[in-house]
Amino acid sequence: MELTTGIVEASSWAKYPSINDVDLRQVEKIRQAVHGTDIEFVALEKVHGSNFAFETDGEIVSYYSRNRRLDAQEKFVGKIAPAPAMCRYHNAVAAAFRICRSELSIGAASVVIYGEYFGGWFPHGSDKLEGTGIGTPVQKGIVAYAPAHHFFAFDICVDGLCLDFDEGRSILVRAGFPLVATPVVRGSFDECMSFDVESFCTAVPEQLGLPLCPEYAIAEGLVIRPVKHHLAWTVKKKSVRYLEACPDELRKWLSKCVDSKEEALAGLYLALCQKPRLDAVLSKDPQLRCSNPTALARVQDLFRWDVEDALHKRLATIKVTVPQNVCLDDVRAEADRRVREWLLEMEV
Repeated sequence: MELTTGIVEASSWAKYPSINDVDLRQVEKIRQAVHGTDIEFVALEKVHGSNFAFETDGEIVSYYSRNRRLDAQEKFVGKIAPAPAMCRYHNAVAAAFRICRSELSIGAASVVIYGEYFGGWFPHGSDKLEGTGIGTPVQKGIVAYAPAHHFFAFDICVDGLCLDFDEGRSILVRAGFPLVATPVVRGSFDECMSFDVESFCTAVPEQLGLPLCPEYAIAEGLVIRPVKHHLAWTVKKKSVRYLEACPDELRKWLSKCVDSKEEALAGLYLALCQKPRLDAVLSKDPQLRCSNPTALARVQDLFRWDVEDALHKRLATIKVTVPQNVCLDDVRAEADRRVREWLLEMEV
């Protein structure tokens, strides 16, 4: 049976709860709560987009943003309405409802599928420019996922009850959702927390049959949650590459989420050491692309000055200053190494 857009009368939709950051106090609370237990956690890619949900009673399907129900044809992202972008998921929504009704002892009057609405920005030159939302970015400038708009499913609730991770994921996959949150790490809380988000590339483009955009491939971060649903033990761990582009989140991270300010500043420094910045530096003085030692040293100097200028401006925006005694020698050496590698790649 084909779903019709409208209002689900016996709605059980609720605003998806905000997830705690990995601030030091919250992390310690979870560690103490799970100490000595075999409670299993999963770490899932956090996709950078806009919270979105489908609700169905098996006949009607409704759309929701994080805060309210959306009319099918109202503008949601730019001039794009939810129905043209999301109608291709209706069969999967209907299938999820049928599975819940037939398999769950609680039955199902209303099923809500939560996820992330994302895409619309893909600076790669890919020839796969088809679908709704091309040229209308949900988010841009940090992680490049796809030219068109898509939905990444991560949670399912039945009559207001959120399912545990494994049961919910199984239903979403069998229902036919093409993108469903998949564990990057599965194990203890500390095993999930120890995963290196700074070198973690998004898996979304590959799942859509697209290449990575190397300069925009580092994932936003992780959502770390227990396999058995427990919101209080669910946290998000974000990459510095993402944080440096978001002043409010950067301020909160520096004040609550790091043990060492020096290590945090080093991470922020390296997050600013990206190839597009080198391209911008060289565009002002193209003859420096030659590989003689004098030119290399000059490019490295210019690149570091540009990075450090950007670092001070980022910190000034959030009213944070670089301590006088902070040592940046190691990250400066890493910046020099990256510049040398990038210049060699340009010669090939």
